[in-house]
Amino acid sequence: MGSILRLHLLLAAASFAFLPALSAASSPASGAELAAPLVWDMPNEYPASSLSGDGDRFFAETLRAASNGRIEIRNHFDASFGGYRSKDMLNSVGSGAVAVADAYAGALGDAEPIFLLSSLPFVAVTTEQSRLLAESARDAYERALARRHHQRLLYVSPWPPSGLWAKRPVTGIAALKDLRIRVYDAGGLTAFKEAGALPVQISFADAIPQLRAGTL
Repeated sequence: MGSILRLHLLLAAASFAFLPALSAASSPASGAELAAPLVWDMPNEYPASSLSGDGDRFFAETLRAASNGRIEIRNHFDASFGGYRSKDMLNSVGSGAVAVADAYAGALGDAEPIFLLSSLPFVAVTTEQSRLLAESARDAYERALARRHHQRLLYVSPWPPSGLWAKRPVTGIAALKDLRIRVYDAGGLTAFKEAGALPVQISFADAIPQLRAGTL
């Protein structure tokens, strides 16, 4: 896909707005209430070692500190919680199955086309351009989430440019012929089909077993 920048979204139910009421200036709570923190499960289909994994842990630590230990995030990686992939996160938060979730934005394109913006080829090819794109599009992302899904966007995590990893050199368009490749959104599916490859749109969690089996 050339130099494109992917975007991860941290989603939360609209009730997340009550968080400021849990500050140190809040009304006194009983000892039992203070002893039992609110625990939220937070799924992510990507590994703990990924950029979004780092962001999730940072968010959990920051929220715990900001709430004086009254809110705890249980991070779940590799689609280990409920089997949720990025494409499932809107529904998992919307249904109340989880309070917060980390999703790759492009996987939500079927629900809201605006989330395909960050993975359009060559729109943002540097880290600075990625930051500017995220900042300028944030209002549109927030409106899309609030309008039909009643959810909040907490933060975005720009990723570096995508690339190709293959067993043989990919030095030109001819090398893509019949190459079975995993792509992560509709844009990649179309682009690689047009280039003569055999793309398959699947989640990262599902790609690893297929790579090990040699089917990708």
